[in-house]
Parts: sequence; C-alpha cells; structure tokens
Amino acid sequence: GFHLSFDGLFNLRTAGQGPEPFLLYVSCEGDFQALNKDQLDGLRRFLDAGGTLFAEASKGSDGFAKSFADIAKAVGATMKAIPKDAGLLRAHHLFSSPPPGGVDKGTLTGDLEKGVILSTLDYGGAWQGQVPKPDDEGSRDRIRRAIEFGLNVVAFAAQRKRRTELVRL
Repeated sequence: GFHLSFDGLFNLRTAGQGPEPFLLYVSCEGDFQALNKDQLDGLRRFLDAGGTLFAEASKGSDGFAKSFADIAKAVGATMKAIPKDAGLLRAHHLFSSPPPGGVDKGTLTGDLEKGVILSTLDYGGAWQGQVPKPDDEGSRDRIRRAIEFGLNVVAFAAQRKRRTELVRL
C-alpha cells in the first residue's frame, strides 16, 4: 500500500526542479489552448523522470481529444490502442480490455513507454456516479469497474516512476 494526496496545481515550467507527483490527471470538455514551449519542455522533463500523464476527455469530448493529440505528438508520444496484455490493464486489478466509463462509447489510447494515456471513456464521470443509465442494475458495476481501473492508473504510474528511479541509481 501507499498513500495518495492531492497536491493541487502543478507548474509544468518548473518540472525537474524539486519533488514532483508521479501522476498528472487532466480532464475537461472541449478544446483548449496549446501549451507553450516552456510548458512542453517541462512536460517532457516530467515524463522523462518517470511521470505519467493521464488525460480524460470529459463526456467523450472530441475537441479535448484532438487538442490533446497535439500535446502527445509534441512530447514524442505515439498514441495507439492499449493492448490487452498492457501493464495498465493489470497493474492492480485484472482487465481483459478497458472497462466502460461514464459514456457508452470511447477509446483508451496511449504510449505507455512515454507515460502518456488518453481516455475518451469518461472514467471521471463514472467516479462521480455519472453513467448513461444511473437507475439501471448494471450502473453500480460500471462505477465499480471504473474505480478499479482508476486504481490501475495510479498503480501503473507509481510503478513507472519507481522503475525510472531505480534505473537512475
């Protein structure tokens, strides 16, 4: 076991200059302003130091997914579907494929070597009980699986950070 805490905002421009989180979680609906050079350089330093970036398109937002694709490309990530045998699907709970989130259709893509993951499945929505059919019998199971997958994201990120630290020793 390990303890987690929410540290609040993280300044990408200062990445690499002190203690850092092992996981950055970003979620929004709609497109957003591109990162500037200093922010992209900081994000690269964060990822190179073993950090993981988990981005979520709230409600499956195409605008967010497209904006995020530009960031992923800029940090050298090659986004592709997460394979069934990926450590992300086995880091804590075992999944044969990405579980459903707060929307009916979506994708889970990433470059796990780089530590960049994009979900359009809206796990954040499911974590808050926002599922397509809240009164349906299967909604509780859907929320539970989304929470278990969230634990996988945290465990995967912690393992990635620790492996990077051990390599540098």
